[in-house]
Amino acid sequence: MEIIGFVGLGTVGGAVAVNLRRAGYPMMVYDIRPDAVQWLVAHGAQSAASADEVARQCPIVFTSLPGPPEVEQVALGSMGFLQGIHEGSLYVDLSSSDPSLIRRIEDAFRPHGARVMDAPLIVGRNGIAHRSVQVLASGPEESFGKVKPVLDSFADTVVYTGELGTGTVIKLAHNLVRRGIGLAIGEGIVLGAKAGVDPQLLWACMHWGLDVQLHQLAKTFPETVFKSLRNARRFRHWSGEKRCRPRHRAGAPIQRADAHRRVGRANHG
Repeated sequence: MEIIGFVGLGTVGGAVAVNLRRAGYPMMVYDIRPDAVQWLVAHGAQSAASADEVARQCPIVFTSLPGPPEVEQVALGSMGFLQGIHEGSLYVDLSSSDPSLIRRIEDAFRPHGARVMDAPLIVGRNGIAHRSVQVLASGPEESFGKVKPVLDSFADTVVYTGELGTGTVIKLAHNLVRRGIGLAIGEGIVLGAKAGVDPQLLWACMHWGLDVQLHQLAKTFPETVFKSLRNARRFRHWSGEKRCRPRHRAGAPIQRADAHRRVGRANHG
């Protein structure tokens, strides 16, 4: 087994790295918090002094970081991967980041003969510790074939989504929908509570109905939304692209997406 490098051992990254080590992979790890590497080092992993050392020593390197600024710093910073990568290196980012950033990283790594993939995670019902994770891997198909056994060691579902950045697009869309559902539920509970209904009773009834609706949606979605999208594409082709541009291209706000971004900034600020 090739040695696996891992940078970012927080709640998600730490659990992923533990599963990799338990699967038998030799590892070199780094985190800005020294205590984050203790369990892994105690169970055979090597501790690195910086991210560039990880890239220098490991043919495959992973990151799991809070967001785009941290990903950019670790990948392209003065002591980041760019200083240590070499011909044949493969960088896989598990973070919820930015598709334009991962493509920019790929542009910087390509002259060194290194490959880049994004592979953000959707955590399932049983949690990362139990491998209840969906990996949305995108990038060069050859690189995906190389890294898939590693991904399989910590995830029960691995999906190849295509060209670089598409995995992150799917993850961001998923986050938007998940956060939008949460906002809508919150609004409904506030409405009911202000009208005098016990919030816990309201949630119990609402949860029952939502569970039914989600199961029904899984059955009807292909024949409703997807059919509508196909018809919309045909209409765009017939009427001309300019008349049917998406609202965001025209500068029109998408309220749920804007609310999602505001909540996300508040949670990280």
